[in-house]
Amino acid sequence: MNKIKIIIFVLVAMFLSNNSFAETKQDCSQYSTKTWTGLMDNMKCKKGEPVAERKKPKKFSDLNPLKSKKSKKEPKVITSCDDHSTKNFAGLFRKIRCKFD
Repeated sequence: MNKIKIIIFVLVAMFLSNNSFAETKQDCSQYSTKTWTGLMDNMKCKKGEPVAERKKPKKFSDLNPLKSKKSKKEPKVITSCDDHSTKNFAGLFRKIRCKFD
């Protein structure tokens, strides 16, 4: 009798549990197939590969390939006239101008 109670308890626990052992498919309809990147993302999703998240640019200027990607640095503080470079005309002009001031 004890074995029957244990078997019934295990069966009831299995049917009432929230665990699902079925394989779930990803929703690939969220990727548009109108663009090349959307089509590639859709194909990766159907294969089961991870799809890379892409950042949307905030401004149109973020897309400019000619814009330098330098970080904002503090400007170099020149304390004396000898700190100016004489390698180009602008530096030479600043050095001469500094000595006259």
